[in-house]
Amino acid sequence: MTRTLLKKQLQESLSRLTVDYRTGKRRDPTRLVLLGVLLFFAFCSLGGSFVTVFGMLCKPLTDAGYGWLYFALAMLLTLFLGIVGSVFNTYSTVYKAKDNDFLLAMPVKPSAVLTARLMGVFLWTLVYEAIVFVPALGIYWITVRRPSAVTVVCDVLLLPILGFAALALSCLLGWVVAKISVHVHGGKSGVQVALSLGAIALYYVLYNRAFEGLKAIINNVAVIGEKFRAGGVLYVLGRAGEGDVLAFLATAAVIGVVTAAVWTLLSRSFLKLTATANGGEAKRKTKTKAEKTRGADGALLMKERKRLTASANYMLNCALGTVLLPAAGVALLVKGQVLLDFVAKEPQMAPYVPAAIVAALCLLSCMNDTTAPSVSLEGETIWLVQTMPVHAWQVLRAKLRLHLILTEIPLAFCGVCAAVVLKLTVPQALFAILVPAIFAAFMGCLGLAINLKSPNLHWTNEVVPVKQSVGVLIAMLGGWGLVIALVGVYALLSMLLPSLAALAVIGVLLTAATVLLRRWLKTRGAAIFDYLN
Repeated sequence: MTRTLLKKQLQESLSRLTVDYRTGKRRDPTRLVLLGVLLFFAFCSLGGSFVTVFGMLCKPLTDAGYGWLYFALAMLLTLFLGIVGSVFNTYSTVYKAKDNDFLLAMPVKPSAVLTARLMGVFLWTLVYEAIVFVPALGIYWITVRRPSAVTVVCDVLLLPILGFAALALSCLLGWVVAKISVHVHGGKSGVQVALSLGAIALYYVLYNRAFEGLKAIINNVAVIGEKFRAGGVLYVLGRAGEGDVLAFLATAAVIGVVTAAVWTLLSRSFLKLTATANGGEAKRKTKTKAEKTRGADGALLMKERKRLTASANYMLNCALGTVLLPAAGVALLVKGQVLLDFVAKEPQMAPYVPAAIVAALCLLSCMNDTTAPSVSLEGETIWLVQTMPVHAWQVLRAKLRLHLILTEIPLAFCGVCAAVVLKLTVPQALFAILVPAIFAAFMGCLGLAINLKSPNLHWTNEVVPVKQSVGVLIAMLGGWGLVIALVGVYALLSMLLPSLAALAVIGVLLTAATVLLRRWLKTRGAAIFDYLN
């Protein structure tokens, strides 16, 4: 039975590659091969970034007699990526699987269901870890020239052993995520967004400091090596990578015991954990509260807001600018002296500073494209809003208003921060704030128009309209292309007009385009929306 369940689990995992989620049908074999080739090159490109890191570390550490330190660092990084890559997979596969209730209602042992779930997660964990560990091994074997057979065997076996370690830790962290999601009623998507943004921020912090850390390790090998050796555990891990049989056996034994303990704990409480993750045990008190009466426009706007906040995918892919713009403003307040020093050294660039701010803010505002998939997200239930006693333009206007609220406020904050830090004059500050605001309004209208012309209402997974639709791609890339084109127009105008006058012309052109596009949405666009099905 466990074998059958594992086969089912693998088929479900691979179905994301073999099944087209837009139609629910199997992919064409030719496209499947092409997708496999693209995934292979993506794997190679990710692994290639780690080749540089390990290439910098391996020779200095092995020449100094600290090869074990090289392996200790490689295994720590491998575990980190394995855990980060698997924790949400563990949560959705083990605790939130849609067929848990169905399988547990059958004469199947819960331990068999759990084993199949965990083995599926384990195989994906190996893929994540291989991105780091395979380049680390390749660099080491090339650098050492002729590693012993024992070292090669130990190194190869360490990958699945580290996979079990990452699996055990992912199960525990996945349980924590499940518990948090249960207690944050109505905010599960917010939790996922917060954790995802935290992971992105951590990645950029680590990436920016990675090479400084590598140089510090290389320049202080002896000091850092002795600190790691004093830690004991890391020294044993590193020695296992170098082919020390006793260290390898000790590492395998400890990880095996930890994995067995986690599996035993989960198998004994799998039914309870599954019920808790799905909210089965949560006893919620019913609270009656008066709902604020809203007009049609307010109700439609609330509907769009709830649709956005209910989907982590929608927020992360189409409203990231709402977070990035205030973050950029704060970064300007903290690090603005760097820009001031640059302008002081290049005084001839001072007249063009407002235009540079406008271009940067416009590029950041392109990260918000909530209108681009908003019509498609109505799905096959679009008839509900079509039959409501409201005009189609009111529905479209609510989608546009949400985009403006999410974009204009943080955009203005970032513009004010830039104006204060760079000490712009009042006219310069006004242009630096108003032109990006007009650009954001135009992009909101453009995304809505594109989605009306190319909607996809028959998706089976919301990822399709949010991440894989042509409208979203055109809205984002088209926005960046438009910024580049406007920079070119500004460059030409600035040869004939003062800098602020050139910006004024750009603002007038964007305003005219926005007014015309909004008029089209109100008339022709509303008519198109009425007949979508």
